[in-house]
Amino acid sequence: MTGAKPKLLVMTGPTGSGKTSLALNVAKRLNGAIINADSVAFYEGFDIGSAKPTGEERSAVPHFLFDVAKPDENFDVAAYVALARPIAREITEKGMVPLVVGGSGLYLRSLVRGLFAGPGRDEAYREELRKTEAEGISLHGLLKKLDPRAASRLHEKDRQRIVRALEVLNAEGTSIVDFQEGHGLSDDPFETLFLVTAPDPRTLRENQEI
Repeated sequence: MTGAKPKLLVMTGPTGSGKTSLALNVAKRLNGAIINADSVAFYEGFDIGSAKPTGEERSAVPHFLFDVAKPDENFDVAAYVALARPIAREITEKGMVPLVVGGSGLYLRSLVRGLFAGPGRDEAYREELRKTEAEGISLHGLLKKLDPRAASRLHEKDRQRIVRALEVLNAEGTSIVDFQEGHGLSDDPFETLFLVTAPDPRTLRENQEI
């Protein structure tokens, strides 16, 4: 049908839940191609703990966005969306099914719902925050003091989002929550089906210990 949205299958779940093998089997059955959404697997050399597909698996099914960044390179969510969306459309145009596989929720959500137009990265300010941490000051505590609305939405260990919230506040004088609510995550370029791998806790723990 002309004008129909490209279909997107998103497979997510915790590390050790069997996403990689399941995605490979599904891709083979559906004539699919796999797009990585694991933030660790974007980087060359970060192989331990990322469950990257083997060379044999990559030759069996097309794989995209693995090992696309150097360890010292900034490959953020905006860069990911800019690459992943065109790849998904190209896969669809070839008559194949794009399977987005990974457990990085921010990347998955941004891929299917979009990003708000906030300020760019401020490396000088981020360096200030690194020094603040080195002095033993909690960045989540700092955010809670400066922007309690944003802090209430973030786990104290979610450093990436905490830094971004502080960065937006520093650059704009406005909470990141205002940007997010203004955008509404209303971008909707795909017809998306989510599949979550959720084995029982004992099986998951055993898989993670292997």
